Amino acid sequence: VMASLLINWKASAVVTALSIAAGWWLASKTAGVPQTLQPDSALNYARDTSIVFILIGILTYLVVSGLRRALDRSKASEDELRKHNVELTDLRAKLEDRVAERTAQLNTSAEVGRIAAAILDPEQLLDEIVNVIANRFNFYYVAVFTLNARKDSAVLRAATGAAGQTLKEGGHKLPLNVDS
Repeated sequence: VMASLLINWKASAVVTALSIAAGWWLASKTAGVPQTLQPDSALNYARDTSIVFILIGILTYLVVSGLRRALDRSKASEDELRKHNVELTDLRAKLEDRVAERTAQLNTSAEVGRIAAAILDPEQLLDEIVNVIANRFNFYYVAVFTLNARKDSAVLRAATGAAGQTLKEGGHKLPLNVDS
């Protein structure tokens, strides 16, 4: 039982087998014969006691080394769990950031929809929408193009910044072909 608890089940099996063998060996040596102590029994006692202490020392060494190995495995598992915990914490933070970003984008989309429903003037509507999109999505430049009547080019209708305003006033348009 001690070998099983302190080392492992294999050690328990070995100790059990050795104990059974020792019991049968002792039984065969003393079968039906009364035992009496010999005059030199003090030396035999000292020898036997020494053997028992040596065996106890070996067993203690095995137990301690087994416990050390178990402790080392436990520490390695703890380090691995700590590492995974840090990775999960980082992943959670990234996911929370992504959710916050997506929520802000959805709110901006909803705001653009509200603006579109509230403003009736198309020019004012386009100007307001490009500014909201640029500010909320943190874009450097936003522009809206619409098709001309012949549907052969896209005409700049609204854009952000001074450059966008200059292009709009100049009637900037893009031909609809593979190069545009």
